[in-house]
Amino acid sequence: MRNIILMLKHNLKIMIFKKPIFFIGSILLPVASVILLSGLIQSSSGYITYGVLDSSNSKASKAILDSISDGENVKIKEYTEEKLKDEVKLGNINGGLIINKDFEEELLKGKLDLEVVNLKGEDKSLLNSLVKENGKNLLDLAKISKGNKEKFNSYLKEYSKEKLDIKSKGLKDNSTDNFGSIALIGFIIMSIFFRGNMGADRINNDKEDKVYERMFVSGLKPYEYYAGNILGSLTAILVQIIIIVILVSNISSISTGLSSIQLFIALFITAILAVSIGSFNVSITRTSQESSMLSNIMMMVLLMLGGCFVPISLFPEIVEKISWFLPTRWIMEMIYGLQSGGNILDFSLNIVIVLLFSIAFFLFVAYKVHIEDKIVNR
Repeated sequence: MRNIILMLKHNLKIMIFKKPIFFIGSILLPVASVILLSGLIQSSSGYITYGVLDSSNSKASKAILDSISDGENVKIKEYTEEKLKDEVKLGNINGGLIINKDFEEELLKGKLDLEVVNLKGEDKSLLNSLVKENGKNLLDLAKISKGNKEKFNSYLKEYSKEKLDIKSKGLKDNSTDNFGSIALIGFIIMSIFFRGNMGADRINNDKEDKVYERMFVSGLKPYEYYAGNILGSLTAILVQIIIIVILVSNISSISTGLSSIQLFIALFITAILAVSIGSFNVSITRTSQESSMLSNIMMMVLLMLGGCFVPISLFPEIVEKISWFLPTRWIMEMIYGLQSGGNILDFSLNIVIVLLFSIAFFLFVAYKVHIEDKIVNR
């Protein structure tokens, strides 16, 4: 145990104190980049935009659209059905409304025949609330008119004339926060993986500098050396996470949708995974160059297919199914769920699966260390 603690101190000294400016820069750069990006996003999005497809072109459908748009903070754009859904998926508009051809006739029968289009998994949008409220009013008018179209149009005309005392106030575009927060968390996760790979790569550096063999002459065991490296990397990332959580909570103009505790837990689980993958990469490579190439490939696959930068809703079906075999997908699903108001305990399965992935990588490293230990003791 003493040797492990000594190796821990040695690795921390190299990772943090030998190049303090580089260490601090690697922490602040991803956060600073996204804070700057978030400011640009917010400054360019002063209003909410909804796409519509009004196949009915009736007085009832016009009443619905008039109730959504105020001409100032909410803008309405017309699209074809396919184009509308694509624009919502890409995040170019905040939501969509499809009003079917027989909307007015169905309304008189007591049915609200329209479709609200949101991002996958988002069912509590402002558009949903507006449509639900005004749709209910139209259904009440249809009920009073007892299916008589002339009476309904008469009631609708009076309803549309009603003036409400509305105070104009800027609306907060939560979708900006959603997209900005995913970009922010994606950058942070990438920096954690980068730190995990860089910490593990110390082993290959020691091998190239012939320090690796000399350490074992002093009686140090291979498992003690690897344990010290793993704990050192994890401690350095822990410092990184604490600083990032403080900065994100107090400086970033975009909310992650997570509490500080939830963000810390999600990032710490990611850190364990990053260190395990970094150790795995080093254990199967011989040089820093080989390790760097393998790390970059694995990191890009895990980040891109795991949904860290690209919303999972945009994935083709086959890619979405494959992504469930990646630990980062389970991390992002947990983050999406927490942003929607879930509790950390609701995602115990996600945490367990990510930890099982980490354990599998660590067990492989342990096997390789065991082989090396036999060689050293020959």
